[in-house]
Amino acid sequence: MAPYVCSTESGGVRLFRYDPEPPSGETAWTELPIGPNMRPFGVATCGGSLHVLGEDVLTGCPVHAVYTPSVEGTPVYPPSGWQIRESSLQRPCQGRSGYISSTNVVAVENSILVVPSDPPNYHFPMSTAQIYDAVRDHWDTVANPLSNGFRWTQMAHLGDGYVLAGGKNYGGVAMVFAVDGLERVS
Repeated sequence: MAPYVCSTESGGVRLFRYDPEPPSGETAWTELPIGPNMRPFGVATCGGSLHVLGEDVLTGCPVHAVYTPSVEGTPVYPPSGWQIRESSLQRPCQGRSGYISSTNVVAVENSILVVPSDPPNYHFPMSTAQIYDAVRDHWDTVANPLSNGFRWTQMAHLGDGYVLAGGKNYGGVAMVFAVDGLERVS
């Protein structure tokens, strides 16, 4: 898929797609509007679509926006493939301020894993993660594989369903876990 750039502006979100070989008459950078009232906490590509996860800044309700750049292999120009999903996505972490905590979002094959980066504490008591199944178009809440007191700042898919997480406590820490069952393997 083409690279995407996501930025926030006045509490909303602007998303741009770069095409190194745009169709005749089109520019390389194309804005993909997804609504002025969305505060994003994660972007991931999964199942051939771009998924933007966030919350409505007016209502605080979670928002799951999906953009499909092509239909049966045919690119969509101008971009008009956005859908706002009615889903069971939950706020990944909420403190006394009412804002979402820092969050790790990573795509793993046909799934998206959402894990709060902050360890559970008085301000952020939630210690669960969420997995989106693109085949079933469904969110499930699962045990947080990283709820062990560290602050996790990066996650990356290693292939074959394994994820590498990096974080810090008094020094750098790392671990590998399997998304299927969320079992730690190292």
